[in-house]
Amino acid sequence: ILQSINYSSISSYLPKNEAKSDPFNIFQAVHASSGTAINSELVARSLPAVVKIYNISCGNILYLNQLLASGGYGGSGSGFLLSNDGYVGTNGHVAAISVKDVVFNSIISSPDILERMLDIEGYSQQEISAYIDNIQSDPSLIASAASLVYDLKDSQIQYGKNHQSHILVALGEKIPNINSLTKGKSIKDSQYIKNAELIDYDYDSSEVISGEFTKSDVAILKIDGANYPYIRTGTIEEVVQGSNIIVMGFPGTAENALVDTSVLEPSTTTGVVSAIRDTNDGKHKIIQSDVSISHGSSGGPAISNDSGNVVGLATYVYDNQQSGNDSISYMRDISDLLGLASENQLTLNLSGDTQSIWEKGLSLFFEAKYSESIKSFEETKEAYPPHRLADAYISLAEAKIANGEEVVESSKMYLFIIGIAISTIGVASAISLIVLHHRRHIEFKNSTPQPVST
Repeated sequence: ILQSINYSSISSYLPKNEAKSDPFNIFQAVHASSGTAINSELVARSLPAVVKIYNISCGNILYLNQLLASGGYGGSGSGFLLSNDGYVGTNGHVAAISVKDVVFNSIISSPDILERMLDIEGYSQQEISAYIDNIQSDPSLIASAASLVYDLKDSQIQYGKNHQSHILVALGEKIPNINSLTKGKSIKDSQYIKNAELIDYDYDSSEVISGEFTKSDVAILKIDGANYPYIRTGTIEEVVQGSNIIVMGFPGTAENALVDTSVLEPSTTTGVVSAIRDTNDGKHKIIQSDVSISHGSSGGPAISNDSGNVVGLATYVYDNQQSGNDSISYMRDISDLLGLASENQLTLNLSGDTQSIWEKGLSLFFEAKYSESIKSFEETKEAYPPHRLADAYISLAEAKIANGEEVVESSKMYLFIIGIAISTIGVASAISLIVLHHRRHIEFKNSTPQPVST
């Protein structure tokens, strides 16, 4: 039984099956197209700071002090670098997965773990079979049974002593070897993969069941290092009803048989702000949008298409399939995340070379000064090897130059024309001197005394 339950197999959370990777189906983020025109320079400025987050737990789970399950459980989501020194913003449900969350989602996925729980409680096999047969006929009954997990005391359901938790942040295209974690190994920091520390979060998974949503579902991680790219944060006041927003992240549905899944590739999508709403506790603002929600991009930045600043985090979707209406997505207010940073007395450092050099290169590129932009892009790669777009923009700039699309500055053109003029005058002068010399040579030759024969 223990080997057959979802919790014991981490393989379903590897990239090839990543569409299943985010354990909270109610909290999915964004991958869609609404037809809104995207600001290409804004996207290029922000996308290198978007990261993929893996949250992996390994070890035993105990119920009433007896072994309930053993193995590994993982989920993934998105996030973004808030500062050049490695602070990362994301959703609480991406960064903080409790043992109750693991058991809840395992029951939803398969009744095997519920059978084991009933067995531990002392029910007969006949009683267990009858109960499981009854609830399997109605998914809502399974959800109701799973929700009872949140009523348990912490002492009743807990991780065993061998439990290990790992939060990994993927900065570039490389995918971490998650399977090694299930074998008791660790993943060392590299240029592309970093172990993250959970600084703080404001999230309570039981609110999924209660529907109260008093928590803001935001979290802050910290990775070692410096000189990271980052996205500037703004305020929710930068968007109004009808404003265009851009959402970035790693939707699992984009990882399918049509594409190469051996590298990580973030997606960008757009939508319109449908409304700015109050949450049901009246304490927070939330952005309602027509942006479609998909697996894996929870915690990705929602960016104003006008200011270029992060105004929210892609977090929820409400999908009433029975009504036949389109799903509605919601973004948590960026002030919730910045408030959490303030509570922890964090300073978000926005200095460093990577972002400033990259933005300088982009400005030159979009002014069609491609040769100069390449220099900045090369400097960006040197400062930050995992950069997602530097190589692509170097190739684009080289292609533009080859097509003769580069703009030459007027001052340089003026100097070029002067140079040609000077060269022309020089050539003309040289020709004049040659002609004059030739004429004088003829005159001299004609005036030279001739010998007289005697």
